[in-house]
Amino acid sequence: MNKYVSGCLMALSLGAASVSAQNIEQVYLKNGSVYEGYIAEQIPGKQLSVSTEKATIYVDEGDIAEIACASKAVAKLPSRLREWALERYDSTQMVELATVSLKGNKTLRNAVMLEKGSRLKLFSCTKDFFTLDWADVLKTTKTVNSDDAGRGVRDVVTLHDGQRYEGQVVEQVIGSELCIRLEDGSVRVVKLADVKSIASERIDYSVSLWEQVPLLDRIEVEGEGSVEGYIVSRILQKQLSIVSRDYDSERIVPIDRVVKYHKFVNPDYKEPVCEKPEPEVKEQKPEFDYTAVYLNGRKTVLNKVLKMPERRKTFYLVKEPVADTVALADSVCIEMPTTAYCSDFRVVRTMQNRVGISEKHQLWAGIYPIYRDADIAAANVPYDAEKIDGGRVRMRIYFTRPGVYVILPLNKDSECVAIRVK
Repeated sequence: MNKYVSGCLMALSLGAASVSAQNIEQVYLKNGSVYEGYIAEQIPGKQLSVSTEKATIYVDEGDIAEIACASKAVAKLPSRLREWALERYDSTQMVELATVSLKGNKTLRNAVMLEKGSRLKLFSCTKDFFTLDWADVLKTTKTVNSDDAGRGVRDVVTLHDGQRYEGQVVEQVIGSELCIRLEDGSVRVVKLADVKSIASERIDYSVSLWEQVPLLDRIEVEGEGSVEGYIVSRILQKQLSIVSRDYDSERIVPIDRVVKYHKFVNPDYKEPVCEKPEPEVKEQKPEFDYTAVYLNGRKTVLNKVLKMPERRKTFYLVKEPVADTVALADSVCIEMPTTAYCSDFRVVRTMQNRVGISEKHQLWAGIYPIYRDADIAAANVPYDAEKIDGGRVRMRIYFTRPGVYVILPLNKDSECVAIRVK
């Protein structure tokens, strides 16, 4: 059956600053699926439910009860889906839409078919509601708040050793660590085992809390029923504090008495108005370099590849650092000159291997990404390629596994595009 998520997501659910696109949460599953929206309900240790704005979903063939497909021109797609598609396709192109009925009475409608086979990859921007198994969750992230936000709440993470970090919790790797973006823009990664408590503080105390938080909490307490308000702090594994919506008073509840968590839209929330004037100086776009390689619209640095002799078989070593990093399940767009690359592309997943010092290649001993001829022959990462203006070619690659990937063949200087997928 398709595995769709809770234990208690301590950090990201505390400081929900907006349900708009600027502050949306992302739930990443271990199978590569990504759900974007906000976590609406949690049953600790069992499942969570996500109210989604869009989702990239991998579905195994055995989880499908029924499927119906139809092709439609981009220009005739529903408005939200058309906006997404126009960033990737020409308006006259046809895309394949699918209505997929999953076992367990869940149906995906107007989903774009990105990959076919025994494992489908679908994209949906229909507002929906998904219930997911907690064991399937890899991590949760949150879009970074605006640096000039003068209202809302900030997260405060306190460690067992007394250290205190203020900012926004932007990522939580389940059962492992969390990342907090500090007010100076830097990011701290802390182990969950080192965290004593996580709290939320108002940024502007001249404005009511209820006008600054877009989502409110409802917790179901064993033997008492539900309490509505806003969770302002948690001491991990022990207790939480919730400000009651009705009485504006703070109540402490032991964690082991909480049966279920809910999030719902706050009707009293007021969107902050930015009073900063628009800058008068127009930003000049950098001149496009038709001889360079661009990754997702940004010029990238190529990595040198060394041919390394070995007793049994020669292998190829990618010199670090691999500067470009993308998220698992993201669609990656690469543009490059056709004069430097032939049409027979290979997207090869490397392996990490310890290599000794080499004075000849000016190489320190360490662990490097490597690949062999057999890896090139077995490469099966899916991609689309098309010729575009300026004697260039555009590739779209869909990664489903983490690792370091290289795009072959090499150019005349034995360089390649290298991408780290997390």
